[in-house]
Amino acid sequence: MIERKKTGKKGVIYDGYFKVALIRIWEVLDYPCGQRLESSLRETDIVDRLRRLKEMECSDEVAIKLKKVCAKTIDEKLRHQKEVIHQLQKKGQPRSASLLLKKIPIKIHGELDNQQIGNMQIDYVEHCGSSAAGEFVRTIDSTCIASGWEEWEAVMGRGQFPTKEGLDKARSRSPFSWQEIHSDNDKGFVNVHLVKYSEETALRFSRSRPLPC
Repeated sequence: MIERKKTGKKGVIYDGYFKVALIRIWEVLDYPCGQRLESSLRETDIVDRLRRLKEMECSDEVAIKLKKVCAKTIDEKLRHQKEVIHQLQKKGQPRSASLLLKKIPIKIHGELDNQQIGNMQIDYVEHCGSSAAGEFVRTIDSTCIASGWEEWEAVMGRGQFPTKEGLDKARSRSPFSWQEIHSDNDKGFVNVHLVKYSEETALRFSRSRPLPC
C-alpha cells in the first residue's frame, strides 16, 4: 500500500465571516488602528456586547478568534476596506466643506446615547467586490443603538439624493420615531442636503471621528 504524503497546506484561519465581523467592530469603534482594536477586542466585552445587542452576527468560533487576533493580522484584514474608504474620500477639504463639518458635531462611540430608542447609526454596506471603481449598489444600514433594530435600503451609488430617499423609506418603515442620525464622514452622508434634511425633520445629526489618512 502506498502511503500518501501530507501536503502540509494549512486551512484558512481567518475567513470571510471573520473579516465581516472584524470590519463591523472597527466601524462601531470609530476606525481605531490595529493596536488599539486588538486591545479593545482582548480587554473589553465588545464582541459579546455587539452580539447580544444584535449589532453583529457571528459564530462562537469567529467570536473566539476575534478575541485572540493580533494587531498585525487586523491591519492585514482591514487593508482593502481602508483602501475603499480612502478612494471615496478627497485628500483636501475646500473651505465650504470645512464650514459644513463644523455644523455636524463629532461623537465618539462612548458619547452616543445607547438608552434612547430612535438614535440611529447609519452606514453604507458596499457591494463592489474587489474594486470600488464606477457605480454600484450600496445598502444603507440604519441601526437603532439602543434596541438593535435595523432597517436596510438599497440605493444606486452614494449620491446625496438617493441617500436622502433611502433614509426616508427606512424611517417610514421603522416602528418608532427617529431622534438622531449618526454617520461616518462619507460624503454621501456629510453634505448640505442631509444637514438640511435633519433640520427639516428635527433629527439631531452627528458624525464619527474622521479616519486618519
